[in-house]
Amino acid sequence: MPDTDPKSSPDSSPQSWSDWAAGHEGDAPLACGSVMRDRFVLEEVIGTGGMGRVFRALDRRREEAQDRHPHVAIKVLSGEFKRHPDALKALQREARKAQKLAHPNICSVYDFDRDGANVYLVMELLEGEPLNQLIKAHGGASVGLQRALELIEELGIALAHAHSKGIIHSDFKPSNVFLTRSGDVKVIDFGIARAARTGPVPEDVTQTVFDAGKLGAATMAYASPEQLLGVAEPDPRDDIYSLAVVAYELLAGRHPFDRRSALEAQLQEMTVAPVSGLSDAQNATLRRALAFRREHRPVTVNDFVVGLGLEPVLRTMVTSHASPAAEQMTRMAVAGGASSAERPSPAGRPAGEAPGRSRVGVALAVGLAAALLLGGSFYAYQRAQERQEQQRQAEAQQRRAAEERIAEQQRARAAAEQAQRAAETRAATEAEARALAERARLDVEAQAGRERLARQRTEQDRAAVRSAERRQQTVALPVEPGPKPGTVFRWEDDAGEVHYGTQVPAQYGDKAVPLVSPD
Repeated sequence: MPDTDPKSSPDSSPQSWSDWAAGHEGDAPLACGSVMRDRFVLEEVIGTGGMGRVFRALDRRREEAQDRHPHVAIKVLSGEFKRHPDALKALQREARKAQKLAHPNICSVYDFDRDGANVYLVMELLEGEPLNQLIKAHGGASVGLQRALELIEELGIALAHAHSKGIIHSDFKPSNVFLTRSGDVKVIDFGIARAARTGPVPEDVTQTVFDAGKLGAATMAYASPEQLLGVAEPDPRDDIYSLAVVAYELLAGRHPFDRRSALEAQLQEMTVAPVSGLSDAQNATLRRALAFRREHRPVTVNDFVVGLGLEPVLRTMVTSHASPAAEQMTRMAVAGGASSAERPSPAGRPAGEAPGRSRVGVALAVGLAAALLLGGSFYAYQRAQERQEQQRQAEAQQRRAAEERIAEQQRARAAAEQAQRAAETRAATEAEARALAERARLDVEAQAGRERLARQRTEQDRAAVRSAERRQQTVALPVEPGPKPGTVFRWEDDAGEVHYGTQVPAQYGDKAVPLVSPD
């Protein structure tokens, strides 16, 4: 990997990265179809992050060599990131550290270079999906106890390996974990990883005052309080806090503090709710890893995963360390005894004289002691292996019992939910029936009211008609002036019929003709 530096490259005479980048402002922006270094053909954008964009690119050199996998991922520094005066140093440190972290569970970084104003990393191309999409797809539910524990173990292996190299990720979160189509778990983007100062600094570690954490790349919901405050040196327990948040999301389907930052959760004195299906010891381990104070968390990733009932992430063989005296006795037994110049001489016998029976006895005793020592070591190794196997079986039995409890709880929960839905359906049906009956009763009452009103109006109309009829009955002709009372009149009705009488209906009064006067 080229150790590129703006001050040492032929085309970077300006004394700072910002000046050097400004000298290339006229360069055409990168896009799909662009070719970098006459080698990498950018085909599509597959990701965007705080440091820049990630392209799927065809590596012409690999294609010429007929490599089965000629595509790589190209991570190009963003323009906004480049304006930071130490941006190039950040990416350079990332490349160096990532190459130190060659591991099956960590995305490989192949190269670090620049083309014009564009600084980029060449990385392993991963095909699959990020872990945050898997969590989102479960819609607030656990991914399953067995699957969650498997993922936590793989993530623990990756972080433990990085910590063993003195490197802290410092931005561990689900979107920085990739699940490949082949089933591998890869931790990506050590963009703000920094060397952990837990001991003497190796001679090959490049020292710099630059701190990538000042770029503000840590994610609030997953960063430890110490990271957010920036008051302490990076520590593996920062990654352990972030890993515990991710583990809680996988196991419970939700963030332990409702996606609040560690500082906000601490101010509100929030506590970690136990995860259903885990034992008290496992929940206690989760709570310790999510502690707001660094000294209360597990010291190593290995302590965390073992506390969750998983296999140790850094395994070592069981060996027996004999004392120097025992080792000397073993060497003597294998070599057939010490030389005559090295053996002590018995009293009264010159050095080099034949040993006799006593020397043979000493040799036999030494051989017997060596055999007993080797036998004891083998027995101790065998017993350790048996204890490990028993522990594995016990842990497997505990996991199976936990899974059975979870399954039983899920069945009980499903039955309770089904009964609740049935009760709700019955209640809704009864409520609907009561509503229908009430509407029918109201309709009947309304109809009866309408009928009563109609009858009342009919009676009122009839009364009005009768009153009118009474008013229209016989009308006496005026006395003055006019015929005298008792005068007989003649008139015709509307039908032309002739009538006679002393009383003339009012409507025919003007047509009546007096005929006979009482005088």
